[in-house]
Amino acid sequence: MGRAHRPHPGLRLPPATRLAMAVTKAPSEPWPMVRATLRAMLEQRIDHPYDVWLADEDPGPDVLAWCGEHGVGVCTRRDAGHDYHRDTWPRRRCKEGNLAYFSDTVGYERYDVVAQLDADHVPEPDYLRHITAPFAKRDVGYVAAPSICDLNAPRSWAARGRLHDEAMLHGVMHAGANRGWAPSCIGSHYAVRTVAIRGIGGLGPDLAEDFSTTLLLSAAGWDGAFAIDAIAHGRGPHTVADCLTQELQWSRSMTTLLLTIGPGAWRRLTPRRRARLGFCLLWYPLVSTVLLVAHLTPLWALVAGGPLARADLGGYVLHLALVEAALLGVLLVVRSAGALRPVDAPVIFVGDGALPPRPLAVEPRRGAHRALGRRHPEDGRVEGHAEGD
Repeated sequence: MGRAHRPHPGLRLPPATRLAMAVTKAPSEPWPMVRATLRAMLEQRIDHPYDVWLADEDPGPDVLAWCGEHGVGVCTRRDAGHDYHRDTWPRRRCKEGNLAYFSDTVGYERYDVVAQLDADHVPEPDYLRHITAPFAKRDVGYVAAPSICDLNAPRSWAARGRLHDEAMLHGVMHAGANRGWAPSCIGSHYAVRTVAIRGIGGLGPDLAEDFSTTLLLSAAGWDGAFAIDAIAHGRGPHTVADCLTQELQWSRSMTTLLLTIGPGAWRRLTPRRRARLGFCLLWYPLVSTVLLVAHLTPLWALVAGGPLARADLGGYVLHLALVEAALLGVLLVVRSAGALRPVDAPVIFVGDGALPPRPLAVEPRRGAHRALGRRHPEDGRVEGHAEGD
């Protein structure tokens, strides 16, 4: 909290910066969902010219027609070589291969900064202005932003629970990693400087490409920033099974990175970045160890024939209440400052697994945002990276 920092509101991209937004689409993702994201991308309030691109593995005629009509470029690897259609990284039928092909054929040569989003993440009108502002500093190679998966929260308690549980993480905690502490990109959306991403060979490997990209960029000497006000709304897990599957995939991927590229990259980091990114790499082993000890402790007591600690119920409740009160106080301060993401995340909620949350009535302070002029792409590029419709 003490280090939390919001990028200066006066930062602006240099006028000559070539800017683009790109959204990926896999065959499993419905076109109406992607179309809603594209509409929001076209309606950004920013006083800087930018292009909008769709990185689609196999666009249909309706997709091409809509994009041509609205000035959206389409980059497709449908007829690309085997390097973009393999089962290993960058894989097919997912955003990795689509983004890799977009970067190789369009991004590196045409643009200086690219903001990339998942198909289901709809950016707010001021999103592009906020996420690109830190690139005014030449040493910034990437900009992370909050991952707010709230579009299906009213219908999914798994999505709602994760949304509220991670409100501190996607708010003040990541903001505290600004100014040299290497905030972590979240895969749902972030922005990169193309010369930086090209210098490390493209997006990082494995399923946790967001973290591996952060790690490799930081090891290469690039600074990162966290734009706490760059808001895009996405979808969370629909069921508990989806949530657990995601956690399993993330933990496996982070462990893979820990055992492969992690040690080499970690040695090239500054002390601050070593501390933070090293903790991220060790997060799942640390949590697993704590949970294992917690489950083994009662068994140890049974084998030893006595409790490992003695406390009466009143003393236990008192000690627990003091800890909970301190944590609650921190949450109240952070929420009242508008530093949770989402800003209206409840501090206390009851029965979140079965009922809508019951938030504690603490209103966050919201700063005024000045609306800038609206500018749309002036020319459309359809099919690969050719000009025209």
